[in-house]
Amino acid sequence: MKTDRVTKLLLLVIAAGLWTIAASLSRPVANAQAKDAAQSEIRARKIVLVDENGKTRISLNTSKNDVSGIVINDAKENARIVIGTDSDDGSPRLHMMDEKQNLRAILYTYKGGSAGLTLVDDEGNIRAMFSEDKAGSSALRLIDPKGKTLFNAP
Repeated sequence: MKTDRVTKLLLLVIAAGLWTIAASLSRPVANAQAKDAAQSEIRARKIVLVDENGKTRISLNTSKNDVSGIVINDAKENARIVIGTDSDDGSPRLHMMDEKQNLRAILYTYKGGSAGLTLVDDEGNIRAMFSEDKAGSSALRLIDPKGKTLFNAP
């Protein structure tokens, strides 16, 4: 009987030792895998973030014509802000839409160094333009609903 107890105790100590060795050997592998996972990249043509109701709120897209962008939607899934690049020269653009998805403002830059802001009324007419060229000259133009220039500076 005493031999059985000693044998069982010895087997228990050996099993615990083997389990400890196995656990310590797997820990560096698990840590290395977690570290690799944290440093991995996500490669996709489109990433979509949804709210708690499953509605698309933000999407990161690329397209065939070299235009990439981020679309931010309101709670009704209407695009309200589009941040992207121009298909011709890759210049950045920021488009803002109203609740009816009418384009209302565009902030842009061009490859040569100029930048500008265009404001659009709810009928789609350009009403104001502010721009700056790469030499530092700026211009302001105010336009009535029929397209007539009301003010132009310089």
